[in-house]
Parts: sequence; C-alpha cells; structure tokens
Amino acid sequence: MIAVKAPRVLFALALILVSSSGRGQDSVDLPGVFSETIDVRVVNIEAVVTDGEGRRATGLGAADFRLLVDGEATPIHFFSEVRDRTAVESREPSGIASAPGVSPQGLSTSYLVFIDDFFTTTEDRNWVLQKMAEDLGHLERSDRMAVVAFDGTELAVLSGWTRHQPLLERTLFDARGRRAYGKRRLRELRSSEHLSAGVGSASSRLSPIEERYARLVGTQVEGAVLAAVATLRSFATPPGRKVMLLVSGGWPVSPAEYAIHRGGGAIGDAIEQAHEDGILGYDELFAPLTDAANLLGYTLYPIDAPGTAGKIDTDIPVGTLGGAGDTSFLGRTGNLHAAMRLLADTTGGRPLTNNARDEVLQRVAADTSSYYWLGFQIDRQSDGARHTIEVETLEPGLELRSRVGFVDLSRRSEMTMMAESSLLFGNPVGERPIELRFGKAVDEKRDRVRIAVEAGFLLDEITMLPSPEGVSAELETRVSALDHLGSRSKTTVDKIEIKRPARPDPGEMHWYTTELLLHRKRKHRVVVAIFDPLSGNIYSSAAEISP
Repeated sequence: MIAVKAPRVLFALALILVSSSGRGQDSVDLPGVFSETIDVRVVNIEAVVTDGEGRRATGLGAADFRLLVDGEATPIHFFSEVRDRTAVESREPSGIASAPGVSPQGLSTSYLVFIDDFFTTTEDRNWVLQKMAEDLGHLERSDRMAVVAFDGTELAVLSGWTRHQPLLERTLFDARGRRAYGKRRLRELRSSEHLSAGVGSASSRLSPIEERYARLVGTQVEGAVLAAVATLRSFATPPGRKVMLLVSGGWPVSPAEYAIHRGGGAIGDAIEQAHEDGILGYDELFAPLTDAANLLGYTLYPIDAPGTAGKIDTDIPVGTLGGAGDTSFLGRTGNLHAAMRLLADTTGGRPLTNNARDEVLQRVAADTSSYYWLGFQIDRQSDGARHTIEVETLEPGLELRSRVGFVDLSRRSEMTMMAESSLLFGNPVGERPIELRFGKAVDEKRDRVRIAVEAGFLLDEITMLPSPEGVSAELETRVSALDHLGSRSKTTVDKIEIKRPARPDPGEMHWYTTELLLHRKRKHRVVVAIFDPLSGNIYSSAAEISP
C-alpha cells in the first residue's frame, strides 16, 4: 500500500478516452470530463409497485403515494407512470409536472456496464458477456449502452454511449479477450485457508493470517468500488432511465467473515472485534457507490458472474453480520450474494444471482419497463449530509421497491472523487497544467522511499482578493498515487493560504512542496492538482515515476 505524507496535498481531474481502435466513432458519444461538477437539483425515484402475486400495479396517480424525506412528508413535484416503456397520460393536481425526460413517444434506457476484471475469472466473466451479447436484441432502438472495464489498476472505456448494436456486440466480444485476475483472488483465498489450518474455533479474534487476509480483501473491494464510483460520475447524465450493470460477484459484504476459515460459537465476537479494529465493513465499503448512484439517479443491478449452473435465482437473506454471539452466518457464497442484494435494494434494483446471469439484459429490460417515476426538488446545501427517502403507496395490498436515500455531496467530497477518478482513468486534463518536479528518493523503513514533489503554477492566474496585508488567496489541494499493482494512497485534502503585499507579476511562478512515501520497486502514477474555489479553475498534472 502507498502511504502519502502531505503537509500540503494536490488534486487532479481527467478526460475519459475511448479505446475503440477508431471503429464506429461517429456512433459513440464520449462522456464528459471530470471537471464537470455534478449539480443535481431534482432527485428522481423509480418506484416499482406490485400486487401480492408479483404483478405490476398500474393506474395509480401521485395522490396514491406518500413521499417522506428524513421522515417528513415532502411534496411530489414530478410524477409519471411508465408502462411498457411509454408514459401513460394522467391528470395530476396543479403543481405536479410530468417527470423530466418522460414523453408519450417512449422512454429510453441507458445501460452502463462495469466489468470487474480484478475479481472475476476469465471463464465466468466471458460466460456473462457472451450471454449479454446474445441478448442485445432485448434493447429497444432508442436504448444506449457504454462499457467500462477495471483491472485493479486502471479503468478502460471500451465503448462510450452508443445505440449501434453491432458495435456493442464487437465491444463485448473484445472485452472477453482482456486479462482477468479472478484466479489470483482464489489463490489468495486458498493460501489463507491453508495457513489458517488448525486455528482454534474458540478464539474471539481473527488469527493474524485471517486478519491480514480480511484487510487485503477489504482494500481490494474498496478499490473496485471506487472504480465503479468513478465510472458513474463520468457517465453521469445520459437521458432516460439509468441503470448500471455490475459484472463481478466477488465483493463480500463482510471481509472479516469472509476471511474466517473455521467454525465455532466465537465467530460473531471475532467479526465484531475485527470491525472495531478497523477492518472495513459494508457501510465503509459500499456506501460511496450507493450514494453516488442514488444522487445521480442510477439503479444498480449486480451480476453474479460465478453463478451456480442450474441453480435458480432466489432472494438471498442478508442476516445479521458480526453481532455478539451470532452464529447464523452467510458462508462464502452468501457473503457475496448479500453484498449484491444490499447494493440493489439500496438503489431500487435487483441482484442477478445464480442462473439469472444467463438472462441479464432480458431481466433488466423487463424490470425497467414499467414503474412510477416520482421526483422532488432539493435545495442543495453541499454539506455531505445523508438523507433518507421513503415512498409509500396508500393502496392496500401493494408492495413498493425504490431507492432509499441520497447524499447532498459536499464540494470537498466531490473534488476528492474527481481526483480518484483521474487517477484510475489516468488522463488528467490540463487547460491550466502545473509543473511537477521530483526530488531524489530517500530510504525509509522496509521497501519504502520518500520523495519530495514540487508543484509550480502561475500566480497571476489565481484569484486574489484584497486583504489587510495586500492580496490573498485560499486554494484546495489534493494528491493521489497508484502503483502498478493497484495499491493506492488515500486522497488527502488540505488548504493553502497565499498572502502577498501586492498582486503578482505576469508569469510569476509559485511553488509548493509535498512528500510521497512510495514502494521502492514499483512504478507509480502520481496525480497532482490545485483547485481555485473562487474561479472554479483547476490546475493539474500527472506523472509516472519509478523510485
């Protein structure tokens, strides 16, 4: 893992590139650059309503629903019923408009496919992609799809938004030729099991081997989830219904339980202690993804790439994880399925487990064809607060499924997400580049070296305000680093104050210094940037270094 010691840290953004070998460029819409701030003023809720036998309930109006935000009744500002992908005409009370983007001519769906090459094996991933390619006919002519893959280190856009099905078929075929690393993950699991043989079942703590493996898995899942978040924000604003297909099935809901290779009544105590010791759990691992999806209006459909041949897709009970004295645990497969179910339930989607992986597009197309689209306006405070959403139907005997909340993303959090997106996509944009200089490596403990980084930028481009001392500016800064094995630093955040007796001369440079603690034997990508909040300008650069 890379460690960053940064008294002053810096930040960067990136432009996503499409690696499509030049084919079909005229039918591909590129996503926007990361410097585009996400400004959500309307929260959209897609509510699926069914009767006791699972059939879609139709003909309801806005008056048949109650919307609660943070437990308080909230007016519905937008409402439409979508039936078989077409908006149904209805007369709503004054002040309630049709949902944005809904028209009687039919509603399109945007499918964002995220392929996790880090956790899936070649065989499992290719099976799912082949079935998806065979099912492209379930997409309507107005639907679009984009495909992104993550190998543990970098995100690659295999196709931007396109409706061209032959191009999508070729893209999914080419994706099957990418290297997958799921067998490495299985070897790590088997090695941990072998080394943990003989651990006493009565222990109320994870063994050193189990703890090391739990921390490894937690870090790996965290990296994959952040890659999915980076993908969401870079494909934030397609038209129509928005869904994300997560091709993985290798993310445990509890790395601590997943790492335990023994039985016994003390397992619950060991899991609880592991969480107290800082081993990541569901909230820390998956909240960034569900928060981003709910804010941007995406519904998540996690796909169980390993599957179980012939086993019918069923609802997986989540159960209780890590409670003291609890012995009803999920097991390895249940742990993976529970994560998928929680991701789906939080955003209003469905997990596609076991044999459902054979019919992904068919099932998702059917699930998103009929629903009620509710919307309400928010006065964003950008304070990072989490808000709950409850939608209830006033008609008896009906069941409802929808997203359950959103986060009013703070500017600081959004900037950090942009920096990590830039690191993963590897192409920071530089309308206003900064100059980077690296010092000599200084030996530290073990395999680490410390390297000084200097970042220089033009002072006359910074917004300076009058101050008692002359002029001043306050900048936000960030730095991120990623090695070639996928280990990354935490993106740290700080503020830098600049105070001067007079305005700078044209062309005058200003330098800041920070330090990186890197692995001496690995190549690293370093992203450095400076953000000027007053002007909104971003000064960024990236570099590859080998200590």
